[in-house]
Order: sequence, then structure tokens, then C-alpha cells
Amino acid sequence: MKTFTVALVLLMYVGLHQLTAQNNIADKAVEQMKNGAYAQAIESWSRAISLEATNDLFYFKRGQCNLKINRLNNALLDFNKAVEYAPENAEYLFYQGFAYFEQGDYGNAKWGFENALKRDAQNVEYFLYKIKNLSALEQYRAAIEDCRKMLRVSENPEILVQRALLYQRQGDHELAERDIKQAQKTDFESARYQASLGLYFKNEKDFAQAIRAYSKAHELEKTNVHYIYESAYLMLQIGDYKGSLEKATKLMQFANSRQLFPNGFILKATSAALLNKDGSHLNTYESSVKDFIAVVKKEQEYVFASNMFAEYLYQHYPVALKHAKDWAMKATSFDDNYTNNYLLAQVCFKLDETTLAEETAKKAQDILRKLKGFETEKKQISDLLAQIVAKGSDKTPPALMITSPVASRGGVIVEDVNEIIVTGVARDESGISKVLINGNMAKLNPDGNFEGKTVLHGEQTKIVIQATDKRGNDGFETLIVENKKSTPTPTKENLAQVTTNGKNYAILFANNEYQNWGQLYNPINDAKALAKDLQTIYGFETEIVQNCTQEEFILKMREYIEKSYNDNDQLMIFYAGHGHFDETFKRGALVMKDSEYKAKTMKSYISYDELRSFISAIPCKHTLYVADACFSGTIDEKVARRGGKDDVMKNRQDFINRIMSYTTRLYITSGGKCYVPDGKPGGHSPFMRRMLEAMRSEGGNDGILTVAEIQSYLDGTNPIPLFGELDSNEPGSEFLFIKK
Repeated sequence: MKTFTVALVLLMYVGLHQLTAQNNIADKAVEQMKNGAYAQAIESWSRAISLEATNDLFYFKRGQCNLKINRLNNALLDFNKAVEYAPENAEYLFYQGFAYFEQGDYGNAKWGFENALKRDAQNVEYFLYKIKNLSALEQYRAAIEDCRKMLRVSENPEILVQRALLYQRQGDHELAERDIKQAQKTDFESARYQASLGLYFKNEKDFAQAIRAYSKAHELEKTNVHYIYESAYLMLQIGDYKGSLEKATKLMQFANSRQLFPNGFILKATSAALLNKDGSHLNTYESSVKDFIAVVKKEQEYVFASNMFAEYLYQHYPVALKHAKDWAMKATSFDDNYTNNYLLAQVCFKLDETTLAEETAKKAQDILRKLKGFETEKKQISDLLAQIVAKGSDKTPPALMITSPVASRGGVIVEDVNEIIVTGVARDESGISKVLINGNMAKLNPDGNFEGKTVLHGEQTKIVIQATDKRGNDGFETLIVENKKSTPTPTKENLAQVTTNGKNYAILFANNEYQNWGQLYNPINDAKALAKDLQTIYGFETEIVQNCTQEEFILKMREYIEKSYNDNDQLMIFYAGHGHFDETFKRGALVMKDSEYKAKTMKSYISYDELRSFISAIPCKHTLYVADACFSGTIDEKVARRGGKDDVMKNRQDFINRIMSYTTRLYITSGGKCYVPDGKPGGHSPFMRRMLEAMRSEGGNDGILTVAEIQSYLDGTNPIPLFGELDSNEPGSEFLFIKK
């Protein structure tokens, strides 16, 4: 009996000691999770499991840690174990479904979410993920019906936003907008809610509102790096490269493990490269690329990196294309599918590696031939292959013709100038990709007309013009310029002697505030800066109209139509704000303060048809329209760009008098049929920054700034600005900004 008692006491002691050890390890693991040390916490939970292999909570907690560091397979195994030992626990079932969802296994995810809701039917988080999963399965009607049922028992605005996203995916934007407006009436404080709003506005291309929503989400949940990532990516898309770099840097500081966000390094590298005009961001670019290479593991990460560099950097930073090619090849090594081969073919085409590009494009085409449908993709790869074949087969160089300066036997004589403008035409059946003048990129129009400045050195300068066609062939022309001492550089006194003999007017419309559209940061600031330069440098009489309604815009245009003008007067009309293009009507429009949001009728907008008629009705002989708005290029039905012209005249007053004899109806817009960025709050849009640079050049040595010269300043802006002429514009016309 005594022996039995001692054994029992010893057994109880061992059990108590084991329980104490388990509790200590579990407490330590919980503390590690609080501190974000998930890898260490996994080790602690594993030790706890080794002491009690059937403890469902230990498996569940270890699964959560595995999720945090993106070990999805391990997380799923842990959640499966937790469900095995506690099959009625709704939270375990939800996380089991969530792990499947993150892996893209939406069928099993649906089972997990539905079983979790059977045990906790009012849990909004479980319900929202069920809806997201149905959306991933493209079961939109079922998801919308579930939302409708849930809204009867819960007024949670997150459900409204999710339903709006479902309507949006179905193309029913009116119902989507209705739900969003209703959701925004509440002061609901939820990071997940703000992130869903961000996704909605991102899909609508309203990047300013999307950035605000994601930033708010991060304020509410500072440990969630996904929200910083979205803000950084959207800032890159609107051209706020500095803001994107700052966000991407913060993103990588917040990430607890570099393996969490290798894409963050690509955002840093891309933003840094786009800012690297003076070499100040070269180290950031190079270190970010190295960091990415050190941690990248997944196919989708290679695809993202290759796409980013190929899309954003191939013109600004050609060395990035080499990385894009390497990463596209890595992606094909993971999965030799159509998408990855098409990406690799595009990158090789941009690198002029036509042999590999053709081989890869044919492989992508063969993959598609075995599949039914995919008609858009089949045409896409067919078009790319045709371009690659054409580029690889042609060896004929472009034909070059210099139109200005006019040379005699290859020589040009100029009088005491520091630089010279070279214009001409490059022709090739495959199209011209670039023109270099003494190694510097010239402004090139789609029709082959080019224009560029080059510096003169000493008494004689050799100028080499190189044109490259889209098949990689080069053509050359050479000029010898003799620089003779002559009349002095124009002074302020003799600049003031030239004039159009007329008055210059500018009406500037700028809308920041909208009743039904997202608010903008910079249009009014842009208009004020432009008006100040027009007044102080060029002597314009300016008027700014802020946040105008449709009626106010029309009445102001009527005022300028009824105004009296002399033959040599000039009028500049400027608009900054939202723009819209209706794909059904194929019509663009300006959006006023009271315009409806993407309405099916165009009644509340100022259509470009109306605007063209307003401009045509203005009796001012010389009119220039400048717009910084989305889809602004669609004011021209052909969305065409105007070529450059020779504005180097020996007699400045004769030049002005000749130009003023022609009727002018020209336009400059910040883009074509596309969205354009607003820019960083408190600054200027990318378009306006370049426009102000042009204005502040004061017209260079001759004190005359032309539309052609403005075009040279705007060249390189993304998206590409458009230049063109409207009805009644006469050949040889110009709009002149003459320094006071």
C-alpha cells in the first residue's frame, strides 16, 4: 500500500510539473506573438505541442503565427488539427477556410466559412470573407443575395461596401455608387472598412480617394503593411514618385520580415529610378533591387517585378529591362504558361532581342491554340508576334530629312548663338522609335517629325542626327555649324520693343470641390500659379473661376463670347479638374462641381462637342485651349498631336506680325483618352509642373514662347500630353507668349 501511495504521489508531481511547463511555454509564446516575433512563437508552440499533442488551442495559435509570416501550408495543417480536436469551434473553422482562401483554394474555403457561420451566424467577419470567397468564385448573384439577407439583421457599412464591390464587378455602377454613398454616411471606424473603400475607389480609377482611404486604414491599424503598400502603389500610378518612395520605405520598415513584402523593394526601386534625374537616388534603386533578389521566392513576385520595371522604367531607366527579363524568365521556370511567356516576349521585344522574343511569343501562341475562347489574348499575342517578326526582318535604315536649319553643302552659318534648334522628318515603314541629336533625345511626333536643341561649342560644331526605327536600324545625317560673332544677345530693352499690338487675356477654370465626384488637391493651386506667371512675365489679363457649376461655366463662356476683341488680341482658356469619357457615346466631357457621377446621360457635364462650339463662337482670332483633366485629349475627335515648327527668325517683329495674320485655334491637353494624375497634395500635377517650367523660361533668348516650345518642355510627361488644332485653325498659326 505504501509503495502504491508513493507512486501515485510521484505521478501527480510529474503531471503537475508538465502542466506548469506547458503553461510557461504558452505564456512565453503569447508574449512573443504580441511582440511580432512569430518565428520564435512557432518554436514555443511546437514545444508546447510536444508536451500535449492533442491540445487544439496550441495548434490554432501556431497556425496563426504561420499565417503571419506567410507559411500557408503549415498554417493549414495546424488549423486542420485544431478542427480535428475541436470540430464545433467556429473560429477554428473560419481560420481553416481563411488559409484555403489565401492559397486560392476557394472551394474548400467556402466549406470552412459556411461551417463557421453555422455555429456563429451573426459574425460579420466570417460573413465578409464568405462574400469575398463567393466573389472570387464569380458567384456574384449568390453573394449579393447573402448581403441583402445580412443587411436585414445588421446595418454594418462594411456589408454595403462589399455589395458595392460586387455590383462594380458586374458592371452595375449606379447600384455600386448608391451603396458606397450610403456606407459613407456613417462614421464607422474600421481599418477593414476603409481598405474596402480604397479598393472600390481604386477600381473606379479615383486614385486620390483610394489613397485617402488606405491611409486612414493604416492610421486605424498601424501594423497592417498591406495598407501602406496600396498607398505606395497608387502614388506611383498618379506620378507622385516622391510620395511613393516615402511610403515604400515606411512599408519595409514596418514589415517584421523581409520575406513578407519583397514587392515593397520593387516599389522602392521603381520610385527611386523615376526620381533619379540627378543621380541622388541611384543607391536606393540599386540597394532595393539587391534586397528584392535576396528574398524573392514566388512566381507572382517575379511577375510583379518584371511587369513594374517593363512598364514604368524601360524608357526612363533602360538598365531595368535586363532585370525585367531575368525575372520574367524566372516566372516561366515556375510555370511555363501563356501569361509568363507573353510577359517575357514583351520584355525581349523592348530589349531588341528579337530572336528570343519571337521564340517565346510563338510558345505563348501555341499554348493558347490548345484552349477554347481567349479571343482577346489570341489577338494580343498575334499582334505582338507580327511586330517582332517585322522588327527582326528589316535591315533598311530610316530616311532622314533636315528641314531647319537649311544647310548649303552640309554647312550652316549662324550668328553668335549658344544653341540651335534642329527640326526634320524621319521616315521608315516600321515607324521611328527615337531620334537623337548629338546623343540627346529629340521630341518625336507619331508622324516622324522631330525637333530638338543642341549646344554650340566655339566657332564650329558638328551635329550628328541619328534616327532609329522600331526594328533597331539606324540612319544618320550630319551638319557643320559655323558660329559667327554678330549682334549681341537681345536685352530686356530691345525685347520690350516687340509686341503683338494686341491684348492678351486668360480665363482659368479650376475645380477642387465636387458634390458627387472625389475631391482633388491641386487644380486651384495650379491655376493660381499659372495666372501669376501669365500676368508677371507675359502681361496677360487673367481671371480665375473656382469650383464652378455647369451653369456658371456656360455663363462665363457666354461672357467671353460676347466680348469684343481686336484682330491681334489673344485668349487662353485653361481648365483643371475632373474629366470623363463615356465609352457608349464615345464622347469626352469636363466634369463640373454639380455634375452627376458617371451618369448614363451626359446632361450634367460640359461635353467636348459643346466646348468646341463655345471656342468656335468666341470672336477672338487667336485662341489657345489648355486642359489638365482625365480624357482631355478627346476634345479632338482624332486625338492627334501637332508637329513642331521652325520658330527661329532673324526679325522677331516680322515673325510676330506674320504669325498674327493667321487664325489660331490650338489646344494642349495633359493626356489623350486616359486618366491623368492630380499630383501630391499642396503641389502641382506632373503636367502643370512642366507647364510652369515652360512659362518661367521667359521665352529663352528671344523672349517669345511658342506652343512648339511648350511642347518640348512637356515631352516626357506621363501620360503623354497632346497638341493639336481645332476647327478653323489656319496653317502656320501660333499662340505667342511674349515676355514683357
